[in-house]
Amino acid sequence: PLPEHTPEEIVALMRRQAELCVARKGESAMVELRKHGLWYLDRFRAGRRLKPEMSMISTLSQFHSICDQILEQGFTCKKGDGTL
Repeated sequence: PLPEHTPEEIVALMRRQAELCVARKGESAMVELRKHGLWYLDRFRAGRRLKPEMSMISTLSQFHSICDQILEQGFTCKKGDGTL
């Protein structure tokens, strides 16, 4: 079986992917990151609450704000969805 990741590890991966995409493509990467961010949110039990906000992001700062909310609000991974 694949190892489960913690919410902190998943958020770290989200942030890393976002940073790399923006470094490569500039702010135009935000449209692509919306899709990836929504996929990551599916890994969390309460992720549905942040989907409307994630689908509207236009800056890296907004993306990081959603990541912060995941950690601050103590989101947990769905059973079996802590794998990436």
